[in-house]
Amino acid sequence: KTGKEKWKVEVGSYNSVKSPISSQSTVYFGASDYFLYALDSDTGKEKWKFETGGNINSSPFHSNGILYFGSEDCHLYALDSKTGKEKWKFEADDQIICSPVVSDGIVYFGSPDCHLYALDSKTGKEKWKFEAGDYVECSPIVSDEIIYFGSHDYHIYALDSKTGKEKWKFEAEGYIDRSSPAIANGILYFGCSNNDFLYALDSETGKEKWKFETKDCISNSSPIVVEGVIYFGSDDCHLYALDSETGEEKWKFEAEGNIETSPLISDGIIYFGSQDNHIYAVNINIANELAPIKKEEELRNKELEIQMIDEADKNGIIEENIKTQYISGEITLEKAIELQSQHNKE
Repeated sequence: KTGKEKWKVEVGSYNSVKSPISSQSTVYFGASDYFLYALDSDTGKEKWKFETGGNINSSPFHSNGILYFGSEDCHLYALDSKTGKEKWKFEADDQIICSPVVSDGIVYFGSPDCHLYALDSKTGKEKWKFEAGDYVECSPIVSDEIIYFGSHDYHIYALDSKTGKEKWKFEAEGYIDRSSPAIANGILYFGCSNNDFLYALDSETGKEKWKFETKDCISNSSPIVVEGVIYFGSDDCHLYALDSETGEEKWKFEAEGNIETSPLISDGIIYFGSQDNHIYAVNINIANELAPIKKEEELRNKELEIQMIDEADKNGIIEENIKTQYISGEITLEKAIELQSQHNKE
C-alpha cells in the first residue's frame, strides 16, 4: 500500500535472487549461491535452506506441500515445503533454467538440452519427453489438457499434456527465450527475443489472429491477461496494455530502462521492475480512463499538424487519401508533407 520496507535479508556475499513465491506465510526463492531459501513472510527470518550443485535460475512451483524447482546442476528437485527435505530429484541432460509447472499429477519443464519433460509429480519418474529443435528455456503452461511452450527454434508448440504428442506448432519470426506464453479465452499470447512482436494465436489451431509490434524485443517479460486487457513489458522501456481480442493498444507506460520482468496485478495496481533499478506501481484503472483522453489529444495534435501540411500546400488543399493515411498512422508527418508537395508539382 505504501511501498515502505518491511524487512530485507542478505543471502550470501554476492547473489542474484530469482523471483520468489509465497505460500502459507512462507516466501520461497532460489539464488546464485546454489541455495533455495524458505523465509517467514512477516519477519524475513530463515526457516530453512536447501543446497543444490548449481545456480538456481528458476522460480519454485508449490503444489500439495511440495516445492518443485530446477538448478543449473541439471537436476529438477522436489522438496517438502515445510522442512526442505528432499523427496526426489531428476537429472536432465543439461541445466534447468525455466520454472516448472504442475498439472494433474505431472510436473513439466524444459531444458537447453532441447527437450520438454513430463514427470510423475510424486515419484519423479519420467512419463514422456518431447524434442524440439533447439533450447527450451521458457516455462510451459497447461490449459485443457494441452501444454504450450516456446523454443529457440523459432516455434511455439502445442502438445497433448498426457502423451506428449504434437497437436500443432507455429513458426514465429524470432526465437522464444524466457518469456512464457499466456492463454485466455481461447487465445495464446507470446513474445520473441530477437524480433519486436507480441503474437496472438488461436489456441486450438495455432493460426495467427494478430500481432503487435513494439520498438524492441520481448525477451523475458511474460504477458498476463486481466479483464480483456493483455499487459507485458518490452526492451523498448515500455509496459504495454492491449485489447486482448484485437491487439489494439490501449495505453503504454514508459520507464527509463528495459522491462524484462513479468508484471503482476493486485487490487487495480500493476507492479513491474525495470533495468533502471526501480520497481513501479501503476494504477491501471486510472491508466485505462486516461487512455481515450490521450487518444483524443493525439488526434487533435494530428489535426494541428495537418494544418501545417495545408499551409505547405500552395492551394491550401490536402489530398484526402494523404490525410487518411496520416491520421491512421500509416505515414509520418514528414512523409505526408513530401507526398503533398509531390502532388502539388503534378
